[in-house]
Amino acid sequence: MQAKAGLRKQLIYVTLVPLIILGIVSSSVFFIRFEQYTKEQVKSSLKNLAFNGAAFYTKTGSLPVYEAGYEWYIYREDVCVAGSVSGAEGTYMGNRNYSKILLEGADICTDNVKIDGKRYMVYYHIMNNSEPYDIFACAVSRDTIWQSMKATLLPMYLIVAAVIAISSISTVWFVNGIVGELKRIRNFVRNIADEKLDAKISDELYNRNDELGDIGRDAVRMRNALRDVIEIDPLTQLYNRKTGEKKLKAIKERCQKRGQPYSIAIGDIDHFKHVNDTWGHDAGDVVLKNIAKCLSESLSGKAIVARWGGEEFFIAFENCRREKAATYLETALETIRNFTTKDGNGNFIKVTMTFGVVNGVYGKTDEELFKIADEKLYYGKENGRNQVVCSRKQEKD
Repeated sequence: MQAKAGLRKQLIYVTLVPLIILGIVSSSVFFIRFEQYTKEQVKSSLKNLAFNGAAFYTKTGSLPVYEAGYEWYIYREDVCVAGSVSGAEGTYMGNRNYSKILLEGADICTDNVKIDGKRYMVYYHIMNNSEPYDIFACAVSRDTIWQSMKATLLPMYLIVAAVIAISSISTVWFVNGIVGELKRIRNFVRNIADEKLDAKISDELYNRNDELGDIGRDAVRMRNALRDVIEIDPLTQLYNRKTGEKKLKAIKERCQKRGQPYSIAIGDIDHFKHVNDTWGHDAGDVVLKNIAKCLSESLSGKAIVARWGGEEFFIAFENCRREKAATYLETALETIRNFTTKDGNGNFIKVTMTFGVVNGVYGKTDEELFKIADEKLYYGKENGRNQVVCSRKQEKD
């Protein structure tokens, strides 16, 4: 199986490599052009110095004095008769350069003359118009030219290197940010695929004003739509039974890990069949919606509420014993007693509920606890309804 190439590596490769290549190519082209320019400037300086030196020598018979780094020589034909360097007299110009002067009959400049083991750039200026030629030569070593170039190029290359480094760091930082956000989206989608529909996406990603933010918001909308289909009861907008069981499992695991109590309750609408038989199933649906709203609002922040089936509801309390859970349910029940449902035909309907509450016991299965809660619920039904049954002598838990 072919190894998967990381997006981060690919993005860095397609951004940094061209940037580095561009930097290298640009620097190379600039170096070549700058070297050509420098040689032209040095040639011009050597030419001026040679002309001025020759004129000075012809006029005064004295040898000119040049600034440091430059050397001069006077040749009779190809033999040096005077020079600024000790021991230059009697040395030869070299057949190739002298032959070129004879062939062209004009000044020449060459940048590859070897003098005392060093390479020089030399300008040869003919001081007379007939043979034998007297030639004034002005020279500067290539090391001196290179030092001059380096003094100019080094700061420029340092600036270029700094720009490339800053650009590279910025690119890596940007790519890491993009890939990091994509990984968050991937993990969010994976959670959704694993039916973890309470997964959240970061506010920073959700609020981004770009394509990544669009993807994040679309992923959240997809999760919400799936959650409505998978987790939510379409009539009451409460959790459905499957989701209620999953929520209970999560509550049990957290409470057991922390050493905390939990409790569960089953509630049933009293005489609901009478509502359907008297006012119709549409009225019954309106009653179910209103009861769900009362429970959800009364127990918000205290418990999770799910529709268990038909007119039954399931409530799970985290870090809460049954006595405290019963007080919460009494408050919810009082709200239900005082609520009046108006159906589509203008009928006013009032209902009550009965609840059975039980402490969570880690040694018992959920089915065993549901059975105990159901028994308490039906005990309440048989003994007047419209109440919360927390404990009774006939039931031990």
